[in-house]
Amino acid sequence: MLRLTYAASAMSLRAAATDPVKRHLLLTGFMSFILIGAQQAMYGPAFPALRESFGLGAGQVGLMVSAHFTGAIIGIIGGGLAMPRFGFRRSLALSAVLLLLGALAVAIAPLWSLALIGALAIGLGFGGISIGMNVLVGLGFGARGAAALNLLNALYGLGAVLGPLLIALTLPNYRLPFLLSAVAAALLLVLLAKLAEPEAPSTSPDTSVSALWPLLGFVLLYFLYVGGEVGTGTWSTTHLANSLGPAGAASVTALFWGALTVGRLLAVPISIRFSAPRVVIIAAMLGSAALALTHATPLAPLGYGLAGLFLAPIFPTGLAWLQQVYRAKAAQVSSIVIASANFGGVLIPPLIGLAIEATSTAIIPSLLTLSTLACLGVALIIWRGRG
Repeated sequence: MLRLTYAASAMSLRAAATDPVKRHLLLTGFMSFILIGAQQAMYGPAFPALRESFGLGAGQVGLMVSAHFTGAIIGIIGGGLAMPRFGFRRSLALSAVLLLLGALAVAIAPLWSLALIGALAIGLGFGGISIGMNVLVGLGFGARGAAALNLLNALYGLGAVLGPLLIALTLPNYRLPFLLSAVAAALLLVLLAKLAEPEAPSTSPDTSVSALWPLLGFVLLYFLYVGGEVGTGTWSTTHLANSLGPAGAASVTALFWGALTVGRLLAVPISIRFSAPRVVIIAAMLGSAALALTHATPLAPLGYGLAGLFLAPIFPTGLAWLQQVYRAKAAQVSSIVIASANFGGVLIPPLIGLAIEATSTAIIPSLLTLSTLACLGVALIIWRGRG
Protein backbone atom coordinates (compact mmCIF):
# COMPACT_ATOMS: atom_id res chain seq x y z
CA MET A 1 0.00 0.00 0.00
CA LEU A 2 1.30 3.40 -0.95
CA ARG A 3 1.81 5.78 1.93
CA LEU A 4 1.50 9.55 1.93
CA THR A 5 4.20 11.78 3.24
CA TYR A 6 2.45 14.80 4.72
CA ALA A 7 5.32 17.27 4.64
CA ALA A 8 4.76 20.76 3.25
CA SER A 9 5.20 20.58 -0.48
CA ALA A 10 5.75 23.07 -3.26
CA MET A 11 3.80 20.81 -5.60
CA SER A 12 1.08 22.59 -7.53
CA LEU A 13 -2.32 21.00 -8.00
CA ARG A 14 -1.55 20.48 -11.67
CA ALA A 15 1.64 18.60 -10.82
CA ALA A 16 -0.32 16.57 -8.27
CA ALA A 17 -2.23 14.98 -11.13
CA THR A 18 0.96 13.11 -12.04
CA ASP A 19 1.32 11.67 -8.50
CA PRO A 20 -0.90 8.56 -8.26
CA VAL A 21 -1.31 8.87 -4.49
CA LYS A 22 -2.39 12.51 -4.56
CA ARG A 23 -4.45 11.97 -7.70
CA HIS A 24 -6.41 9.21 -5.96
CA LEU A 25 -6.82 11.40 -2.88
CA LEU A 26 -8.26 14.22 -5.00
CA LEU A 27 -10.55 11.88 -6.91
CA THR A 28 -11.88 10.41 -3.66
CA GLY A 29 -12.30 13.85 -2.14
CA PHE A 30 -14.12 15.19 -5.18
CA MET A 31 -16.58 12.30 -5.28
CA SER A 32 -17.10 12.53 -1.52
CA PHE A 33 -17.97 16.22 -1.56
CA ILE A 34 -20.17 16.10 -4.64
CA LEU A 35 -22.07 13.28 -2.93
CA ILE A 36 -22.53 14.97 0.46
CA GLY A 37 -23.34 18.31 -1.19
CA ALA A 38 -26.05 16.69 -3.30
CA GLN A 39 -27.41 14.68 -0.39
CA GLN A 40 -27.74 17.64 1.96
CA ALA A 41 -29.47 19.75 -0.70
CA MET A 42 -32.06 17.11 -1.66
CA TYR A 43 -34.20 17.33 1.48
CA GLY A 44 -35.98 20.62 0.82
CA PRO A 45 -36.93 19.89 -2.80
CA ALA A 46 -38.18 16.43 -1.71
CA PHE A 47 -40.42 17.84 1.05
CA PRO A 48 -43.64 18.07 -1.03
CA ALA A 49 -43.33 14.44 -2.14
CA LEU A 50 -42.43 13.29 1.38
CA ARG A 51 -45.43 15.10 2.83
CA GLU A 52 -47.74 13.47 0.32
CA SER A 53 -46.21 10.02 0.75
CA PHE A 54 -46.37 9.99 4.56
CA GLY A 55 -49.26 12.41 5.15
CA LEU A 56 -47.14 14.97 7.02
CA GLY A 57 -47.42 18.60 7.99
CA ALA A 58 -44.71 21.17 7.30
CA GLY A 59 -43.39 20.96 10.86
CA GLN A 60 -43.16 17.18 10.77
CA VAL A 61 -41.30 16.97 7.47
CA GLY A 62 -38.83 19.58 8.73
CA LEU A 63 -37.69 17.07 11.35
CA MET A 64 -35.77 15.30 8.59
CA VAL A 65 -33.37 18.24 8.29
CA SER A 66 -33.05 18.42 12.09
CA ALA A 67 -32.22 14.71 12.20
CA HIS A 68 -29.62 15.16 9.45
CA PHE A 69 -27.82 18.05 11.14
CA THR A 70 -27.96 16.41 14.56
CA GLY A 71 -26.23 13.41 13.02
CA ALA A 72 -23.77 15.67 11.20
CA ILE A 73 -22.58 17.34 14.41
CA ILE A 74 -22.17 13.96 16.12
CA GLY A 75 -20.39 12.60 13.03
CA ILE A 76 -17.97 15.53 12.91
CA ILE A 77 -17.00 15.21 16.56
CA GLY A 78 -16.90 11.42 16.41
CA GLY A 79 -14.82 11.46 13.25
CA GLY A 80 -12.28 13.81 14.82
CA LEU A 81 -11.88 11.41 17.74
CA ALA A 82 -11.85 8.24 15.63
CA MET A 83 -9.36 9.21 12.91
CA PRO A 84 -6.21 9.35 15.09
CA ARG A 85 -7.12 6.01 16.70
CA PHE A 86 -8.52 3.96 13.80
CA GLY A 87 -7.05 5.75 10.79
CA PHE A 88 -8.58 7.84 8.05
CA ARG A 89 -9.47 4.97 5.74
CA ARG A 90 -11.48 3.00 8.31
CA SER A 91 -13.19 6.09 9.73
CA LEU A 92 -14.16 7.34 6.28
CA ALA A 93 -15.33 3.88 5.22
CA LEU A 94 -17.61 3.68 8.27
CA SER A 95 -19.01 7.11 7.40
CA ALA A 96 -19.67 6.01 3.82
CA VAL A 97 -21.45 2.87 5.09
CA LEU A 98 -23.65 5.00 7.36
CA LEU A 99 -24.50 7.32 4.47
CA LEU A 100 -25.26 4.33 2.24
CA LEU A 101 -27.54 2.68 4.81
CA GLY A 102 -29.23 5.99 5.63
CA ALA A 103 -29.96 6.85 2.00
CA LEU A 104 -31.24 3.32 1.39
CA ALA A 105 -33.50 3.59 4.46
CA VAL A 106 -35.03 6.85 3.23
CA ALA A 107 -35.48 5.36 -0.24
CA ILE A 108 -37.38 2.27 0.91
CA ALA A 109 -38.85 3.33 4.29
CA PRO A 110 -42.53 2.38 4.62
CA LEU A 111 -42.82 4.41 7.86
CA TRP A 112 -41.90 8.04 8.62
CA SER A 113 -40.00 7.01 11.74
CA LEU A 114 -37.69 4.81 9.64
CA ALA A 115 -37.12 7.67 7.19
CA LEU A 116 -36.07 9.90 10.10
CA ILE A 117 -33.64 7.24 11.32
CA GLY A 118 -32.28 7.12 7.78
CA ALA A 119 -31.76 10.90 7.77
CA LEU A 120 -29.93 10.64 11.10
CA ALA A 121 -27.63 7.96 9.64
CA ILE A 122 -27.04 10.10 6.54
CA GLY A 123 -26.06 12.98 8.83
CA LEU A 124 -23.62 10.79 10.77
CA GLY A 125 -21.97 9.72 7.52
CA PHE A 126 -22.07 13.29 6.18
CA GLY A 127 -20.26 14.62 9.25
CA GLY A 128 -17.60 11.92 9.23
CA ILE A 129 -16.87 12.38 5.51
CA SER A 130 -16.81 16.17 5.85
CA ILE A 131 -14.26 16.24 8.66
CA GLY A 132 -12.23 13.31 7.31
CA MET A 133 -11.73 14.56 3.77
CA ASN A 134 -11.16 18.18 4.86
CA VAL A 135 -8.34 17.08 7.16
CA LEU A 136 -6.88 14.48 4.81
CA VAL A 137 -6.80 16.76 1.76
CA GLY A 138 -5.53 19.72 3.77
CA LEU A 139 -2.64 17.74 5.23
CA GLY A 140 -2.01 15.77 2.07
CA PHE A 141 -1.21 18.86 0.03
CA GLY A 142 0.86 20.67 2.64
CA ALA A 143 1.66 24.17 1.44
CA ARG A 144 -0.98 23.75 -1.28
CA GLY A 145 -3.60 22.61 1.20
CA ALA A 146 -5.62 25.84 1.01
CA ALA A 147 -5.88 25.55 -2.79
CA ALA A 148 -6.93 21.90 -2.61
CA LEU A 149 -9.51 22.63 0.10
CA ASN A 150 -11.02 25.52 -1.86
CA LEU A 151 -11.42 23.22 -4.87
CA LEU A 152 -12.85 20.45 -2.69
CA ASN A 153 -15.45 22.73 -1.11
CA ALA A 154 -16.34 24.23 -4.49
CA LEU A 155 -17.33 20.75 -5.59
CA TYR A 156 -19.57 20.52 -2.54
CA GLY A 157 -21.38 23.49 -4.04
CA LEU A 158 -21.61 21.67 -7.37
CA GLY A 159 -23.23 18.75 -5.57
CA ALA A 160 -25.65 21.14 -3.88
CA VAL A 161 -26.77 22.24 -7.35
CA LEU A 162 -27.03 18.72 -8.75
CA GLY A 163 -29.05 17.29 -5.84
CA PRO A 164 -32.13 19.50 -6.28
CA LEU A 165 -31.93 19.04 -10.06
CA LEU A 166 -32.04 15.28 -9.59
CA ILE A 167 -35.09 15.60 -7.35
CA ALA A 168 -36.77 17.88 -9.89
CA LEU A 169 -36.17 15.39 -12.72
CA THR A 170 -37.64 12.44 -10.81
CA LEU A 171 -40.58 13.94 -8.85
CA PRO A 172 -42.95 12.73 -7.55
CA ASN A 173 -40.66 9.72 -7.11
CA TYR A 174 -38.38 11.11 -4.38
CA ARG A 175 -37.14 7.59 -3.55
CA LEU A 176 -35.01 7.17 -6.68
CA PRO A 177 -32.56 10.04 -5.92
CA PHE A 178 -31.94 8.65 -2.43
CA LEU A 179 -31.40 5.22 -3.91
CA LEU A 180 -28.86 6.72 -6.34
CA SER A 181 -27.11 8.33 -3.35
CA ALA A 182 -26.79 4.88 -1.80
CA VAL A 183 -25.24 3.57 -5.02
CA ALA A 184 -22.80 6.52 -5.09
CA ALA A 185 -21.82 5.79 -1.47
CA ALA A 186 -21.09 2.18 -2.46
CA LEU A 187 -18.82 3.43 -5.26
CA LEU A 188 -17.12 5.75 -2.78
CA LEU A 189 -16.33 2.72 -0.60
CA VAL A 190 -14.40 1.24 -3.53
CA LEU A 191 -12.28 4.39 -3.78
CA LEU A 192 -11.74 4.51 -0.03
CA ALA A 193 -10.44 0.93 -0.03
CA LYS A 194 -7.41 2.12 -2.03
CA LEU A 195 -6.87 5.36 -0.12
CA ALA A 196 -3.36 5.74 1.30
CA GLU A 197 -3.04 6.35 5.03
CA PRO A 198 -0.97 9.28 6.29
CA GLU A 199 1.83 8.83 8.73
CA ALA A 200 0.30 8.76 12.21
CA PRO A 201 0.94 12.10 13.96
CA SER A 202 1.67 12.44 17.63
CA THR A 203 -1.50 12.16 19.70
CA SER A 204 -0.18 13.71 22.89
CA PRO A 205 -2.38 16.71 23.70
CA ASP A 206 -0.92 20.18 23.94
CA THR A 207 -2.81 21.90 26.75
CA SER A 208 -0.60 24.97 27.08
CA VAL A 209 -2.27 28.36 27.09
CA SER A 210 -0.35 29.31 23.94
CA ALA A 211 -1.88 26.32 22.15
CA LEU A 212 -5.44 26.74 23.43
CA TRP A 213 -5.93 30.46 22.76
CA PRO A 214 -5.65 30.20 18.96
CA LEU A 215 -8.06 27.25 19.01
CA LEU A 216 -10.64 29.33 20.86
CA GLY A 217 -10.13 32.02 18.25
CA PHE A 218 -10.75 29.59 15.39
CA VAL A 219 -13.85 28.25 17.16
CA LEU A 220 -15.25 31.78 17.38
CA LEU A 221 -14.20 32.60 13.82
CA TYR A 222 -16.08 29.62 12.40
CA PHE A 223 -19.10 30.09 14.63
CA LEU A 224 -19.44 33.66 13.36
CA TYR A 225 -18.58 32.93 9.75
CA VAL A 226 -20.99 30.04 9.18
CA GLY A 227 -23.69 31.82 11.18
CA GLY A 228 -23.25 34.83 8.91
CA GLU A 229 -23.11 32.73 5.73
CA VAL A 230 -26.26 30.77 6.59
CA GLY A 231 -27.85 33.98 7.87
CA THR A 232 -27.21 35.66 4.52
CA GLY A 233 -28.64 32.74 2.60
CA THR A 234 -31.62 32.59 4.95
CA TRP A 235 -32.58 36.27 5.30
CA SER A 236 -31.48 37.97 2.07
CA THR A 237 -34.76 36.95 0.40
CA THR A 238 -36.75 38.46 3.27
CA HIS A 239 -34.69 41.64 3.08
CA LEU A 240 -35.44 42.18 -0.60
CA ALA A 241 -38.94 40.68 -0.91
CA ASN A 242 -40.72 44.04 -0.69
CA SER A 243 -38.52 45.74 -3.26
CA LEU A 244 -37.95 42.91 -5.76
CA GLY A 245 -40.89 40.62 -5.11
CA PRO A 246 -40.60 37.01 -3.86
CA ALA A 247 -39.22 35.60 -7.12
CA GLY A 248 -36.68 38.40 -7.62
CA ALA A 249 -35.52 38.22 -4.01
CA ALA A 250 -35.13 34.45 -4.23
CA SER A 251 -32.98 34.86 -7.33
CA VAL A 252 -30.63 37.12 -5.36
CA THR A 253 -30.26 34.41 -2.72
CA ALA A 254 -29.47 31.91 -5.49
CA LEU A 255 -26.90 34.41 -6.79
CA PHE A 256 -25.25 34.50 -3.36
CA TRP A 257 -24.89 30.70 -3.20
CA GLY A 258 -23.75 30.47 -6.81
CA ALA A 259 -21.13 33.17 -6.25
CA LEU A 260 -19.92 31.29 -3.17
CA THR A 261 -19.18 28.24 -5.31
CA VAL A 262 -17.51 30.30 -8.07
CA GLY A 263 -15.48 32.17 -5.45
CA ARG A 264 -13.97 28.95 -4.14
CA LEU A 265 -12.89 27.98 -7.63
CA LEU A 266 -11.31 31.40 -8.15
CA ALA A 267 -9.60 31.09 -4.75
CA VAL A 268 -7.59 28.05 -5.87
CA PRO A 269 -4.82 29.99 -7.70
CA ILE A 270 -5.03 32.86 -5.19
CA SER A 271 -4.42 30.57 -2.22
CA ILE A 272 -1.39 29.08 -3.96
CA ARG A 273 0.19 32.51 -4.25
CA PHE A 274 -0.78 34.02 -0.87
CA SER A 275 -0.64 32.68 2.68
CA ALA A 276 -3.78 31.27 4.29
CA PRO A 277 -4.03 33.99 7.00
CA ARG A 278 -3.74 36.74 4.40
CA VAL A 279 -6.45 35.20 2.21
CA VAL A 280 -8.84 34.83 5.16
CA ILE A 281 -8.28 38.40 6.37
CA ILE A 282 -8.60 40.01 2.93
CA ALA A 283 -11.70 37.90 2.16
CA ALA A 284 -13.34 39.06 5.40
CA MET A 285 -12.49 42.69 4.62
CA LEU A 286 -13.93 42.52 1.10
CA GLY A 287 -16.95 40.51 2.29
CA SER A 288 -17.73 43.14 4.92
CA ALA A 289 -17.52 45.90 2.31
CA ALA A 290 -19.82 43.94 -0.02
CA LEU A 291 -22.43 43.38 2.70
CA ALA A 292 -22.25 47.07 3.59
CA LEU A 293 -23.50 47.76 0.04
CA THR A 294 -26.72 45.88 0.83
CA HIS A 295 -27.84 48.81 3.02
CA ALA A 296 -28.63 50.64 -0.23
CA THR A 297 -31.56 48.75 -1.77
CA PRO A 298 -30.61 49.43 -5.44
CA LEU A 299 -27.12 48.05 -4.74
CA ALA A 300 -28.25 45.13 -2.55
CA PRO A 301 -28.32 42.45 -5.30
CA LEU A 302 -24.78 43.42 -6.30
CA GLY A 303 -23.72 43.44 -2.65
CA TYR A 304 -25.06 39.96 -1.97
CA GLY A 305 -23.45 38.57 -5.11
CA LEU A 306 -20.07 40.11 -4.27
CA ALA A 307 -20.40 38.91 -0.68
CA GLY A 308 -20.72 35.32 -1.86
CA LEU A 309 -17.72 35.76 -4.14
CA PHE A 310 -15.49 37.38 -1.50
CA LEU A 311 -16.48 35.28 1.51
CA ALA A 312 -16.04 31.99 -0.36
CA PRO A 313 -12.40 31.27 0.59
CA ILE A 314 -12.83 31.77 4.34
CA PHE A 315 -14.14 28.32 5.31
CA PRO A 316 -11.67 26.11 3.36
CA THR A 317 -8.67 28.44 3.66
CA GLY A 318 -9.30 28.89 7.38
CA LEU A 319 -9.08 25.11 7.75
CA ALA A 320 -5.70 25.10 6.01
CA TRP A 321 -4.55 27.86 8.40
CA LEU A 322 -5.83 25.87 11.39
CA GLN A 323 -3.98 22.74 10.22
CA GLN A 324 -0.77 24.72 9.83
CA VAL A 325 -1.05 25.86 13.45
CA TYR A 326 -2.07 22.45 14.88
CA ARG A 327 -0.50 20.05 12.41
CA ALA A 328 -0.08 17.07 14.79
CA LYS A 329 -3.61 17.49 16.15
CA ALA A 330 -5.33 18.48 12.92
CA ALA A 331 -8.11 15.88 13.10
CA GLN A 332 -9.16 16.72 16.66
CA VAL A 333 -9.03 20.50 16.39
CA SER A 334 -10.69 20.50 12.96
CA SER A 335 -13.60 18.48 14.34
CA ILE A 336 -14.04 20.98 17.20
CA VAL A 337 -13.92 23.95 14.83
CA ILE A 338 -16.27 22.48 12.20
CA ALA A 339 -18.73 21.43 14.92
CA SER A 340 -18.70 25.01 16.23
CA ALA A 341 -19.37 26.18 12.67
CA ASN A 342 -22.51 24.03 12.57
CA PHE A 343 -23.69 25.52 15.86
CA GLY A 344 -23.23 28.97 14.33
CA GLY A 345 -25.47 27.95 11.44
CA VAL A 346 -28.07 26.67 13.90
CA LEU A 347 -28.07 29.60 16.38
CA ILE A 348 -27.29 32.84 14.53
CA PRO A 349 -30.05 32.83 11.84
CA PRO A 350 -32.83 32.43 14.46
CA LEU A 351 -31.28 35.26 16.50
CA ILE A 352 -31.40 37.44 13.40
CA GLY A 353 -35.05 36.46 13.06
CA LEU A 354 -35.75 37.59 16.63
CA ALA A 355 -34.03 40.91 15.93
CA ILE A 356 -36.20 41.36 12.82
CA GLU A 357 -39.35 40.73 14.86
CA ALA A 358 -38.23 43.34 17.39
CA THR A 359 -37.41 45.94 14.72
CA SER A 360 -37.90 45.43 10.97
CA THR A 361 -36.32 43.81 7.95
CA ALA A 362 -34.19 46.94 7.54
CA ILE A 363 -31.88 45.60 10.25
CA ILE A 364 -30.82 42.57 8.18
CA PRO A 365 -27.92 44.25 6.29
CA SER A 366 -26.49 45.70 9.51
CA LEU A 367 -26.55 42.35 11.33
CA LEU A 368 -24.96 40.50 8.42
CA THR A 369 -22.27 43.15 8.02
CA LEU A 370 -21.51 43.11 11.75
CA SER A 371 -21.13 39.32 11.76
CA THR A 372 -18.55 39.51 8.97
CA LEU A 373 -16.72 42.41 10.64
CA ALA A 374 -16.59 40.29 13.80
CA CYS A 375 -15.00 37.48 11.74
CA LEU A 376 -12.43 39.96 10.47
CA GLY A 377 -11.64 41.10 14.00
CA VAL A 378 -11.18 37.54 15.26
CA ALA A 379 -8.98 36.62 12.26
CA LEU A 380 -6.76 39.64 12.93
CA ILE A 381 -6.43 38.66 16.60
CA ILE A 382 -5.41 35.08 15.68
CA TRP A 383 -2.94 36.36 13.10
CA ARG A 384 -1.36 38.90 15.46
CA GLY A 385 -1.17 36.33 18.24
CA ARG A 386 0.06 33.37 16.24
CA GLY A 387 0.85 34.34 12.66
